[in-house]
Amino acid sequence: MKVCVLCTDVDIPVLGSEGCSVKIRQFCDTLIEQGHDVVVLCAWAGESDGAHTEARIEEIQPEGAARSAWDALARDPAVLDANLERDLRSLMMNDWLLESGARVLEAERPQLVYERYALFGLAGAELARHVGAAHLLEVNAPLCREQEGYEKFPLIRTAEALEGEIMRSAGSVLAVSAWVRDFALGYGVDPKRIELMPNGVAAHFAGTFSGEAVRERLGLSGSRVVGYLGSFQPWHDISGLVDVFAHLRERNRDLQLLLVGDGPEREAIADHASAVSLSDAVVMTGHVEPDQVPDHIAAMDVAVSPYREREDFYFSPLKLFECMAVGRPNVAARIGQIEEVVDDGQTGVLYPAGDTRALGTVLDSVLADPERGKRIGEAGRRKVLSEHTMAANAERVVGLAEEGIA
Repeated sequence: MKVCVLCTDVDIPVLGSEGCSVKIRQFCDTLIEQGHDVVVLCAWAGESDGAHTEARIEEIQPEGAARSAWDALARDPAVLDANLERDLRSLMMNDWLLESGARVLEAERPQLVYERYALFGLAGAELARHVGAAHLLEVNAPLCREQEGYEKFPLIRTAEALEGEIMRSAGSVLAVSAWVRDFALGYGVDPKRIELMPNGVAAHFAGTFSGEAVRERLGLSGSRVVGYLGSFQPWHDISGLVDVFAHLRERNRDLQLLLVGDGPEREAIADHASAVSLSDAVVMTGHVEPDQVPDHIAAMDVAVSPYREREDFYFSPLKLFECMAVGRPNVAARIGQIEEVVDDGQTGVLYPAGDTRALGTVLDSVLADPERGKRIGEAGRRKVLSEHTMAANAERVVGLAEEGIA
C-alpha cells in the first residue's frame, strides 16, 4: 500500500529528537519494513543531526505570491507583538497543503492519508478525499486544553471552534487512550468511526539487553539502580521520586538514581537533588538517542513511572511500555491507561498517583526481593511484546485503510 503520513504541526520537526518526532519516524519505518511505500508530508522536516527515516519527506511550503505574503506577514511587528506567528502559520498551512501538498499527492497517489492531529488542521480530510484515499486521524492529546495559557497560542478560541470539526471530518479517529476516545465522542464523532489504539514499542525492543556498558560508563557498576525514563514535564512526579529515593538511600547506601531524558523540568530536578544532598547519587543523562534507550533501561534494577494525580490523564505512556519491554520490573502510578495495562503484582506494581509514601513502600518491597522483581519484569515484557507493538499497530492501520478503500 502507498501511504502518506501527514503532520501539519508547525512545532514538530520530523527529523527532531522529541518523542513525537521519533514516533513518526518509527511508524513510517515500520510500515516500510512491512512492505509499504511511505511518503511524509509535513510542515517542518527539521535538520537530520543523526535522525533518519527510510520514508521520503516532503515539506509543505507556500509558493509564489503566497510565499511573499507570508514572509511579509511573519515580519510584521503587529503579528510578532501579539505572538500570532505560530497560529497564523498553522491556519495558513491548510491553504498551502491544498496547493503544494495536493500536487505532491496527485503525483504519489496514496491509498491512505494517515494524519497526526494538529491545531487548526482542517485540510487533511479534504486532501485525502481529493486524491481518493482513506483518511485516518491519530489523536494523541486534547491540544487546545494542553496548550491553553501558552503565550504563542492566542487564537485558542478559534482552535477550539475547529477542533470538533477536524475530528468529525476524519474517516476514522485513532485515539491513543480511552480518555481521548471519550474526548472525541464529546465532539460528536460517530462511535463507529473511533478506534482505540494505544502506543506500541518499536521492533528493536524485541532484542535482549544487558545494560552493563551503560552502567560502567555512568559509574553505576556495583550499585543497585532505580531508574526513570521520559521527558521532564510538570505532570511527571520526578521531584516526588527524588524525595522517596532520598529516604531509601538513608538505609541503602548502594542505591543510585538514574534519570534518563530531557525536558523543561530537568534543571529544577537537578537543583532539587542537590538541595536534598543527592548530587553524588543521582545520574542525569540528558537526551538519549532512540536506539540507545533499551540499553539504558537495562541498566536499571527497577524502573519507575511516577505521575501526579490528575483527572485528565489522557496519555498513552510509551516510556512505560518501553521499560516493560526490556524486562525490568516497573513501579508505576495507578492512573489512566497505566492501570488498564499493568496487572498489579503480575506485570508491574502500582501505587496511588501522587502518593510518595506509598511509592516508597512499594519501591522498597520490589528492591528487597530481586527474584520477585525478575518475575514481574519478565511477565511485563511478554505482555508488551504480545499486545503493545508498533508493528501490530501498523498492521491494524493498514487493515482499517483497506476497509475504508473497500
